[in-house]
Amino acid sequence: MSMSNKIRLMEVDRQFHTKIAEISGNSLIADFLRSVHERMSRIWLLPLWQFHDFSLTGNEHETILNVMRERNGKAVDDAMARHTESLRQRIMAVAV
Repeated sequence: MSMSNKIRLMEVDRQFHTKIAEISGNSLIADFLRSVHERMSRIWLLPLWQFHDFSLTGNEHETILNVMRERNGKAVDDAMARHTESLRQRIMAVAV
Protein backbone atom coordinates (compact mmCIF):
# COMPACT_ATOMS: atom_id res chain seq x y z
CA MET A 1 0.00 0.00 0.00
CA SER A 2 1.39 3.37 -0.95
CA MET A 3 2.16 6.01 1.63
CA SER A 4 -0.43 8.36 0.12
CA ASN A 5 -3.12 5.67 0.47
CA LYS A 6 -2.16 5.08 4.10
CA ILE A 7 -2.32 8.80 4.80
CA ARG A 8 -5.76 9.03 3.14
CA LEU A 9 -7.05 6.09 5.18
CA MET A 10 -5.69 7.67 8.35
CA GLU A 11 -7.58 10.84 7.53
CA VAL A 12 -10.83 8.94 6.87
CA ASP A 13 -10.39 7.12 10.20
CA ARG A 14 -9.82 10.41 12.00
CA GLN A 15 -12.94 11.93 10.37
CA PHE A 16 -15.03 8.90 11.35
CA HIS A 17 -14.05 9.08 15.01
CA THR A 18 -14.22 12.87 15.13
CA LYS A 19 -17.78 12.80 13.79
CA ILE A 20 -18.84 10.26 16.42
CA ALA A 21 -17.26 12.43 19.13
CA GLU A 22 -19.12 15.49 17.78
CA ILE A 23 -22.41 13.60 17.73
CA SER A 24 -21.86 12.50 21.33
CA GLY A 25 -21.69 16.13 22.41
CA ASN A 26 -18.89 15.19 24.81
CA SER A 27 -15.96 17.58 24.44
CA LEU A 28 -13.76 15.39 26.67
CA ILE A 29 -14.07 12.52 24.19
CA ALA A 30 -13.20 14.84 21.30
CA ASP A 31 -10.08 16.10 23.11
CA PHE A 32 -9.04 12.57 24.03
CA LEU A 33 -9.49 11.33 20.46
CA ARG A 34 -7.29 14.09 19.11
CA SER A 35 -4.34 12.89 21.18
CA VAL A 36 -5.06 9.23 20.36
CA HIS A 37 -5.06 9.92 16.63
CA GLU A 38 -1.79 11.82 16.88
CA ARG A 39 -0.20 8.74 18.46
CA MET A 40 -1.94 6.30 16.10
CA SER A 41 -0.54 7.98 12.99
CA ARG A 42 2.91 6.72 13.99
CA ILE A 43 1.62 3.16 14.26
CA TRP A 44 -0.28 3.26 10.96
CA LEU A 45 2.95 4.15 9.19
CA LEU A 46 4.88 1.16 10.55
CA PRO A 47 5.91 -1.28 7.82
CA LEU A 48 4.20 -4.14 9.70
CA TRP A 49 0.82 -2.37 9.52
CA GLN A 50 -0.74 -4.14 6.54
CA PHE A 51 -3.70 -3.55 4.24
CA HIS A 52 -5.77 -6.17 6.08
CA ASP A 53 -5.51 -3.94 9.17
CA PHE A 54 -7.13 -1.09 7.24
CA SER A 55 -9.75 -3.45 5.80
CA LEU A 56 -10.57 -4.81 9.26
CA THR A 57 -10.87 -1.27 10.60
CA GLY A 58 -13.26 -0.40 7.77
CA ASN A 59 -15.42 -3.42 8.54
CA GLU A 60 -15.50 -2.50 12.22
CA HIS A 61 -16.48 1.07 11.36
CA GLU A 62 -19.29 -0.23 9.15
CA THR A 63 -20.60 -2.34 12.02
CA ILE A 64 -20.52 0.67 14.33
CA LEU A 65 -22.42 2.80 11.80
CA ASN A 66 -25.04 0.10 11.31
CA VAL A 67 -25.81 -0.23 15.02
CA MET A 68 -25.80 3.56 15.40
CA ARG A 69 -28.46 3.74 12.67
CA GLU A 70 -30.51 1.22 14.65
CA ARG A 71 -30.18 3.51 17.69
CA ASN A 72 -29.20 0.52 19.80
CA GLY A 73 -26.99 1.94 22.55
CA LYS A 74 -25.89 -1.42 23.92
CA ALA A 75 -24.95 -2.68 20.45
CA VAL A 76 -23.00 0.54 19.81
CA ASP A 77 -21.12 0.11 23.09
CA ASP A 78 -20.35 -3.51 22.19
CA ALA A 79 -19.22 -2.65 18.64
CA MET A 80 -16.98 0.16 19.90
CA ALA A 81 -15.50 -2.14 22.57
CA ARG A 82 -14.76 -4.82 19.93
CA HIS A 83 -13.17 -2.19 17.69
CA THR A 84 -11.01 -0.86 20.52
CA GLU A 85 -9.92 -4.34 21.57
CA SER A 86 -9.20 -5.38 17.99
CA LEU A 87 -7.03 -2.31 17.54
CA ARG A 88 -5.26 -2.91 20.85
CA GLN A 89 -4.43 -6.47 19.84
CA ARG A 90 -3.11 -5.38 16.44
CA ILE A 91 -0.98 -2.66 18.02
CA MET A 92 0.49 -5.16 20.46
CA ALA A 93 1.26 -7.55 17.61
CA VAL A 94 3.30 -4.98 15.68
CA ALA A 95 4.88 -3.42 18.76
CA VAL A 96 6.53 -6.68 19.82
